[in-house]
Amino acid sequence: MMFPGGVSNSELQQAAADKVKNDQLQTETQRQKFTEQVHTLTGRCWDVCFADYRPPSKLDGKTATCLQNCVNRMIDASNFMVEHLQKMEGGKGMV
Repeated sequence: MMFPGGVSNSELQQAAADKVKNDQLQTETQRQKFTEQVHTLTGRCWDVCFADYRPPSKLDGKTATCLQNCVNRMIDASNFMVEHLQKMEGGKGMV
């Protein structure tokens, strides 16, 4: 069956399947970036909170708070940078 513009049903199905694949790939790429970010934050905060000694077998309150605060600050900094870059990008046409 041909649709307006000379597009066949199989071409429409293929285009729909391609879109689904692209959406899945994009989702998986975002998931991978998130996982990489978690590992990066964990590594950096681990170095900050355990800089002077080996980590204990059980996490104490002070160290847990350090890790939580460290991750929160890094997330805040990352969000700030993203917002700043978006504002800069949005203001390019303005002089």
